[in-house]
Amino acid sequence: MDKKSIDLFYGSLLHDIGKIVQRATQEKKRHTEIGARFMKDFLTNEDILDQIKFHHYKELSNAKVGNQSLAYITYIADNIASGLDRREHNDEIKRKWNSQTNLEDIFSKFGPKPTKRFFQPKVLDLEVNNIFPDENTLEFSSGEYTGILQKIKEAFSRMEFTENYMQSMLNLLEATASFIPSSTNMEEVVDISLYDHLKMTAGFSQAIFQYLVDQNRLNFRQELFINNQSFYKEKAFRLVSFDLSGIQDFIYTITSKGAHKQLRSRSFYLDMISEWMIDDLLNQCSLTRANLLYAGGGHAYLFLPNTKEQISKVEKIESDYNQFFLNNFGTQLYVIFASTAFSAGEVMEGNTPEAYQDIFHRVSQKISQKKLQRYSADEIKKLNQGGKSVGRECAICHNTSKLLEDNGQIKCELCYRLEHFSHNIQEDDFFEINNQETQYSLPIGPDAFLHQTSKEKLKVTNLREKYMQKINYIQV
Repeated sequence: MDKKSIDLFYGSLLHDIGKIVQRATQEKKRHTEIGARFMKDFLTNEDILDQIKFHHYKELSNAKVGNQSLAYITYIADNIASGLDRREHNDEIKRKWNSQTNLEDIFSKFGPKPTKRFFQPKVLDLEVNNIFPDENTLEFSSGEYTGILQKIKEAFSRMEFTENYMQSMLNLLEATASFIPSSTNMEEVVDISLYDHLKMTAGFSQAIFQYLVDQNRLNFRQELFINNQSFYKEKAFRLVSFDLSGIQDFIYTITSKGAHKQLRSRSFYLDMISEWMIDDLLNQCSLTRANLLYAGGGHAYLFLPNTKEQISKVEKIESDYNQFFLNNFGTQLYVIFASTAFSAGEVMEGNTPEAYQDIFHRVSQKISQKKLQRYSADEIKKLNQGGKSVGRECAICHNTSKLLEDNGQIKCELCYRLEHFSHNIQEDDFFEINNQETQYSLPIGPDAFLHQTSKEKLKVTNLREKYMQKINYIQV
């Protein structure tokens, strides 16, 4: 990833860091000024600092920055993300600002009788009971924000604002800003977390940058600040989704004795394949998980820049992984990707709910259509050339290829590895992905294998950066 993209990521992701500082210190200054002053203790990069200081219209109008300043990209990305959380861009000093405002539960708005549920600002932890909202407004002091800010300071002092720490920065903000409201305007519905807003802003910034660079439109002031209304109408983005078919049969169609011991490992294994496929696509597109909207149950939604290059990369990922599935699982698993172009105006305030929903409907319809044509004629011919397999079969899944004997029982190589992996899941907390195949590793993608590991092993082998980037999301 080039330096401009990295600086844009950090500037857009941290553009509202001043809101956390403001709530901890109770300063009555603009959060843009507070945030820029705070970040000067940790970096000197002016491209990043300009995005934090000048991401609002009034400030950017008077700023002495060049036409190619990244602040213009963060400015419009902030507007688009704010359209999603329904925040108005009013003067924060004059409006009804209250630092004691709780984050509301977004699900309070659903159902025949909307309720009021709230979160208290706190650091995200692994205690399940701490992630649920309370039925009443929760009282708190600036001390809660002071504690959150201290954790951020401690982390910043150990981090570098480089490509290696991008995922770590996302993880840090998810842990510290998930229960902080993006807005504290008492006249608004405050149900979007600051983390979600920061993440969406970073994702849109990256997509906008790639979209404009692809068309050699490098005067960002002209394109995004002066002609912003025109840009809102452009189909600058693509919603991408995938559907992994065959999950139920892969997990549950096992009838042998003791098969239940594999259920957890099989479910975990498929989740990791989906997660690795997401990371593989984002990495090839020079993007981060800021561009991931949802992942779970063999489905995912991402948004990318609407360029031919990125469309081609999605098609390649789909082809590569379906070949991987054929090589390792036969026709048991299959993935379908689909995408559709959309404009910023379709996801901002002023559009109709139907226009927003239509973006997702278009993708779903394409996936449904592609399911009717799962394999090409050439692929079907190749599959039929193998003929019908006869003879011994795996005692667990009844596969007839890659068989071996384990304690007097015939098993396929995958079931053999999954049995050992089931034990690893119960005993170990960390798993690593690399391109080295071992006796018990699991194939997780083209030239990629999932291994059990530990913090101690990672330290010994000096894989600190790999751990921060790729092991975080597979800690059990």
